[in-house]
Amino acid sequence: MTVEGQLLWEPSSARREAAVVTAYEKHLEATRGLTFADPQQLWHWSVSELGDFWDSVWEFTQLVGERGNGPALADERMPGARWYPDARINYTENVLRHADHLSGPAVIARREDGRHVELTWSELSDQVGRAAAGLRRLGVGPGDRVCAVLPTSEHAIVAFLATASLGAIWSSCSPDFGATSLADRFAQIEPVVLIGVDGYWYNGKPQRTADRLAALREQLPGLRGTVLIPYLAESSAATDGTRRQSAVPQAGQAGGGASASAILASRSKRYPQPHAYS
Repeated sequence: MTVEGQLLWEPSSARREAAVVTAYEKHLEATRGLTFADPQQLWHWSVSELGDFWDSVWEFTQLVGERGNGPALADERMPGARWYPDARINYTENVLRHADHLSGPAVIARREDGRHVELTWSELSDQVGRAAAGLRRLGVGPGDRVCAVLPTSEHAIVAFLATASLGAIWSSCSPDFGATSLADRFAQIEPVVLIGVDGYWYNGKPQRTADRLAALREQLPGLRGTVLIPYLAESSAATDGTRRQSAVPQAGQAGGGASASAILASRSKRYPQPHAYS
């Protein structure tokens, strides 16, 4: 039983010194001459001097982009606040800016049947770049919408980052949604590309979704292309650490447009390749 006001844990001096917030406070002192007696004072400044606070965050994190002129907070009305009205930044560029220098996995994906995939930062960057190239060949650009019916997997991360890298808008749903629910969500944004999987695993059984995706395509007349990822065909890892490859299921006839391997790319030595449909 705890007593009100009892301190349960306190970081060591070494841990406080190594904390990112400590480095941020040093940045504020060096660049703005600001010092704070305790975290409460720092918090109070952050919510009372909004523009200066967020400008300092931009500087401290070394955000890649164009800030533009004018104040950070151009309009304080709520609702209707306008932040950095002239700024131009790309989320993907900032996520992957250190990919060539980072070690360790960037993405770890596990599936209930034992499938296990790890991507290093360089592999993630490579796949995002190739996926973006494929989307670009389908005509995807700033302001376009890309919708996806994907499980929580490395494919979703690659597709999202590729979409964002082009300045396009990303929208996704879980593959366990029904065709009507998917159409209700996606039709209103008029997507130009649909990305989906042939199925997913649930409670030890494969659940196929190709028919559902086909029905969804009929409700999205503005599509320039559809990408099918053979997720069920990506078998679980073998006990010796290798990957068993099963036949890639066909969900339709490949039509014109971008090549499949360039749209949602995976290294052929690891995954079956996606298929593109017009």
